[in-house]
Amino acid sequence: MFLSRRRSAAGWSPSELGVDDGPLDVLIVRRRPLAGQHSMEAVFDALDLSSLPGLHVQEQELPFASRGFLPRLRNILAVRRSRARVIHIAGDVHYVAVGLINRRVLLTVHDLARLDALRGYRRTIYRLLWISIPIRCSSLVTAISDATAEAIQQLVPDRGQSVRVVRNTISPAFRRTPIPTYDVPRVLQVGTRPNKNLARLIRALDGLEIHLRIVGSVSPSDREVLDGSDYSYSVVENLDDRAMRDEYRRASLVTFVSTSEGFGLPILEAQASGRPVITSALSPMREVAGSGAVLVDPYAESEIRAAVRAVLSDSSTTGELVERGFSNVERFSRSEVRDEYAEIYRELLSNGAPPMSEGHR
Repeated sequence: MFLSRRRSAAGWSPSELGVDDGPLDVLIVRRRPLAGQHSMEAVFDALDLSSLPGLHVQEQELPFASRGFLPRLRNILAVRRSRARVIHIAGDVHYVAVGLINRRVLLTVHDLARLDALRGYRRTIYRLLWISIPIRCSSLVTAISDATAEAIQQLVPDRGQSVRVVRNTISPAFRRTPIPTYDVPRVLQVGTRPNKNLARLIRALDGLEIHLRIVGSVSPSDREVLDGSDYSYSVVENLDDRAMRDEYRRASLVTFVSTSEGFGLPILEAQASGRPVITSALSPMREVAGSGAVLVDPYAESEIRAAVRAVLSDSSTTGELVERGFSNVERFSRSEVRDEYAEIYRELLSNGAPPMSEGHR
């Protein structure tokens, strides 16, 4: 019998993974998310890889959140005890690969943005334990965008041939709905981390008659900028998937003018919900958005302001963006992404060489 796809910390029992109906082909290891984290979980929930035909696949949440040395060590040891033939580390807990030398390991890297935010010894430790060593311990690495793949290849050039791009998809629960009519348009900003460029967006919206709706925890410095703005705003945190879909439905416009991203899932979520999108003219956002968004220089507040004003003041522009965005989502179909992972799993299962053999160097 299978274990449930996601179990509580107390429910993790790797010894049970050798189930009665045969050995486990693939164990997909997922992080234990902290409050407000949902993007990676949304991607793999949408894919439902545990139901791939012809493969015995199980998805398992780690027993401990990735905070501190001891919880991370316990996570490594828990996964190490698994008897699965292939272990897929599904992102954000790359260090787990350190305990899986000479195992068939697939590592999915979503982004490397945190490396840019760190300095000194913290940067060195992160680079070693989250990037260089895990990638070298893995049989194969998937990146969710060309930009992330290129960054990996620059940091670990000797493993460049083992990196493949498998893009994200979104849940079919995101459905197109009519844009609500408000006296004051509602601009939705998803995310508040430094790379989300919130302070510039806040200043760019000055002088516009809008309501800014922010999803995420706002830092004291960004709150100060908000309090000096001349429009109304509201902030919401720790949303579940259904509440997040409701935020898109209530929005007039979605902004996502990040300075860096691994992918940019909110772009697709907004497009699938039938909302116009303004995003950065940087990789990978511009590739993800396709022709279904207004692209701006994220460092130019005047350009962001002009784009918001243009979209909100011209219904024909809005309508065209919505149609192009809705069509763009089809490029990231669930079936294609599932097939790509299935092919990789079968390749690893059929490859008898250990990860760090000559055939994988």
